[in-house]
Amino acid sequence: MYSTYKDGTPTADHINDFLGIIKQLANLGIEFDDEVNGLILLNTLPELWESFRSTTINSSPSGQVTLEIAKNSIFEEEKKMWALRVFSQPDTQALVMENRGKSKTREPRRRGGKSRSKSKSGVKCYHCGQLGHMKRNCYLLKGKDKKQVEDSNTTTVASTSGGDVTSLCDRGECCHVEKLDVEWIIDSGASYHCVPKREYFSKYKAGDFGTIKMGNKSVSHIMGVGDICVQTNVGCTLTLKNVRHVLDMRMNLLFAKALDEEGYAPYFRNGNWKLTKGSMVVAKGRACCPLYKTHMKMCGGQLNTVEDEASPNLWHNRLAHMSEKGLQLLVKQSLIPIAKGEYVNPCDVCLFGKQHRVSFQKNLTRKENKLDLNKSQVFKYLQHYNAMVEKETGLKLKCIRIDNGEEYTSKEFKDYCLKHGIMHEETVPGTPQHNGVAERMNRTIVEKVRCMLRMATLTKPFWGEAINTAVYLINQSPSVPLNFEIPEKAWTGKDEEKATRSFGEGVEDLTLAKTPSRKITNEEEVQVPKDETEELIIEEDKASLDRGKGEPENFQEVQSHKDKDYWMKAMREEMNSLYKNNTYELLYKNNTYELVELPKGRKTLKNKWVFKLKKDGDKIVRYKARLVVKDFSQKKGIDFDEIFSPVVKMSSIHVVLGLAASMNLELEQLDLKTVFLHGDLHEEIYMDQPEGFEEKGDEHMVCKLKKSLYGLKQAPRQWYKKFDSFMMGHGCKKTNADPCVYIRLFPNGNFIILLLYVDDMLILGQDVEKIYRLKEELSKSFDMKDLGPAKQILGMAITRDRKAGKLWLSQEKYVERLLERFNMKHAKPVSTPLANHFKLSKRSCPTTKEEKEKMSPIPYSSIVGSLMYAMVYTRLDIAHAVCVVSRFLSDPGKIHWEAIKWIFRYLRGTTKLCLTFRQTEPLLKGYIDADMAGDLDNRKSILGYLFTFAKEAVSWQSKLQKCVALSTIEAEYIVATEASKEMLWMKRFLQELALKQKEYVVFCDSQSAIDLSKNTMYHARTKHIDLRYHWLRLVTENK
Repeated sequence: MYSTYKDGTPTADHINDFLGIIKQLANLGIEFDDEVNGLILLNTLPELWESFRSTTINSSPSGQVTLEIAKNSIFEEEKKMWALRVFSQPDTQALVMENRGKSKTREPRRRGGKSRSKSKSGVKCYHCGQLGHMKRNCYLLKGKDKKQVEDSNTTTVASTSGGDVTSLCDRGECCHVEKLDVEWIIDSGASYHCVPKREYFSKYKAGDFGTIKMGNKSVSHIMGVGDICVQTNVGCTLTLKNVRHVLDMRMNLLFAKALDEEGYAPYFRNGNWKLTKGSMVVAKGRACCPLYKTHMKMCGGQLNTVEDEASPNLWHNRLAHMSEKGLQLLVKQSLIPIAKGEYVNPCDVCLFGKQHRVSFQKNLTRKENKLDLNKSQVFKYLQHYNAMVEKETGLKLKCIRIDNGEEYTSKEFKDYCLKHGIMHEETVPGTPQHNGVAERMNRTIVEKVRCMLRMATLTKPFWGEAINTAVYLINQSPSVPLNFEIPEKAWTGKDEEKATRSFGEGVEDLTLAKTPSRKITNEEEVQVPKDETEELIIEEDKASLDRGKGEPENFQEVQSHKDKDYWMKAMREEMNSLYKNNTYELLYKNNTYELVELPKGRKTLKNKWVFKLKKDGDKIVRYKARLVVKDFSQKKGIDFDEIFSPVVKMSSIHVVLGLAASMNLELEQLDLKTVFLHGDLHEEIYMDQPEGFEEKGDEHMVCKLKKSLYGLKQAPRQWYKKFDSFMMGHGCKKTNADPCVYIRLFPNGNFIILLLYVDDMLILGQDVEKIYRLKEELSKSFDMKDLGPAKQILGMAITRDRKAGKLWLSQEKYVERLLERFNMKHAKPVSTPLANHFKLSKRSCPTTKEEKEKMSPIPYSSIVGSLMYAMVYTRLDIAHAVCVVSRFLSDPGKIHWEAIKWIFRYLRGTTKLCLTFRQTEPLLKGYIDADMAGDLDNRKSILGYLFTFAKEAVSWQSKLQKCVALSTIEAEYIVATEASKEMLWMKRFLQELALKQKEYVVFCDSQSAIDLSKNTMYHARTKHIDLRYHWLRLVTENK
């Protein structure tokens, strides 16, 4: 098997063919050293490359030519030969940076594509290894600077003084671009990505970055540099860095080497091009004459509208929607960095905000001042203004023209004017136009305020802040009566810094407007959104907006809420469960507390109201209010003692549901209302009276709690003790394996099984009458809600087909909400939870401050927790993937976040996957496996086990082993021990449910581990194993 390079074809194709041959030989068991492979690759090159081959072999720094060195050298040589026109096509032209100097030689004239003299472009120097000159003319031997020597046969020289050194290739009309917005040319001869339009950029920096000489010998300037976000033709998103903005470009150029430096691998083969990252294909393209073309559109399906610092539209917004003429005046005075000749696009906000009536009359000064807050304060602020003007300028106020408003015609106002010699002019009633500049300026300010509020999507509570900004910007803008001078400068003789942000844009120093009190306060430590647009839309942000619209946060908000009556009714229902109150004519129920005087030396606990809307889709089902104790002030030994309370294990739920499907049992569900109010308290606890429900005449008294209340640390435990006492007193027995699973056996062999998860209950059995009787007994002691046949438990949907004997347990709705919450609802699906190209380790954690700041907005821990919730309940298929990404919760990096998104993409395509229990023999089986040193950081192995009941998974786990296994035998032996512990627990649980089977089997694919569990074979390789794992031998002996 041998491959010879064909002269003139891309070297990438040849190298790919060569690597394919090496891989085929390796599959046959024939492998060569890396150095041998490198030498073989060099020997496949033709005679034209002889000097290159000799130079590469003799000049290797390490004395060895590895395959990697050979590949890189060939790529570099190919690039040089393209520049020297060794592989030039008839229609190929060079596009290089402008040459600031003159070449000492000129290219020989060509006729019919042939040179009169012999070209030296293929000649190679035996001293430096470069093409185009011989050893006797080598500049290195003569001590000359490389910049002073140019190849005699090179058409143009890629050199410049100032700016970037850029070499591009314009391959002629054969690569005609039809749609500039989506078509890109892949060019390995360029030095940077290049585009002709600025609106493509998501980040942009304008400036002088050098010039480019085009193939037609014209010169074009590099207008700016920035980043572009594109979506490839396979659905992936790329961020192209340091893209050059060249106005005269006729196409978008994609620089292959830049992609390679960012970790992507471009491949060229058989007229096709693809870009990969690991095993994932990121983009595809096809051959277009000597180059390749691909299709990529701007992110979001549209062009980016992010503006740079020199954008006229941006400064138009910053300066309170200043007119275009005003902007051009500021440009002429070099006060704002807008490029000359650029104009503002039509502004819809201006069309909305700027409406007026014609006014007349003139005034003497053009500097404006914001004065009035309301009519009663006008006189006070006029006094302040008059004193300020006299202090600053030494001039006195002579005349005031007013519009006959009451605030200007009061006796104290007239007396003040008379005392200070101020002329008091009154306009004709009903003609505000006579009020001169004041009315005209009011119009100007109002127009700017309307525009700023509309642009920032803010409401009238921010009107005052917008007025402050508008007046400030007017004083910083050119004024026509002042011959376009700045009023602030004309008044004070000083320049102030112009606005650097638009009104409503996020800044580090800001003012908070508190919604409940409608007051504005200044805060020092506030989390401010960054300018960058993150790819996630976090659900917590949406929830806060929803609460502002539908769910009040405290009792004060309820009083001003549009649904006040509904919320008050919900609060009365809650109080109805607590105590008797004649004021509200509430019913006596739980007798939760009584009003007493606070004993000396005791302190009360605080409480608060929590409000929640229960919804079915977009429809509101119930307004729910809950009185909650703030338990952070409780002290152990005084206000509480023990607080632990068990809940049913998830494996128990799976087994019981599998049992219901296997034996076709009745499956019913109950819900307890105000569950934590049923527990009895043994400690003396005092609490403030609930807000809004204070007892009239006894406001100074406090509540002595008789029963537990939501928020108390011991409330869950007291409820469980109360319920456990009830079940044991009614003939039920709790299992030792799971204290939240109760069973009642009947003489005829029937049984009832009850599962408790705080306030949710599942009841199953053969006899529906006995189940109804148990429901009645529960309802007599507790406030219960009968939900009928089970349809949902802990967010998992339960669906049954009794005729087909199937039961499905699904989290489809939860997964859909999860994808929407983290903005992955429209992600492209993949077929595996975690691709094999992800090599996750701590080495990928952020090391620089910039990397850490970039990852800080991503709620990595919250996302992993959300995935874990799905994994523990029904999605065992993502167990291993979640196990891997959860190791980096404290310091996740970009690659870890990419792995999370890959899991989301897998979930996107598998939302309907669920557990399916069938009417079959209820047998328990186990399966185990382990890898070898799967953790790249500490080289620990990963264990995994799975148990099935009624032919469906009921228990599973994937986690790191606690020690480093030195062999596969040890790794498999450890997982067998861990799985056997789970098997024994499930065996005991099933036996307590009156289910028995002849043998309990755990399947293992390692015969060595099976042998080791029976005797002491492989002593030399297993003598170091911890004694705790040899417990497995005892289990297998006593099976």
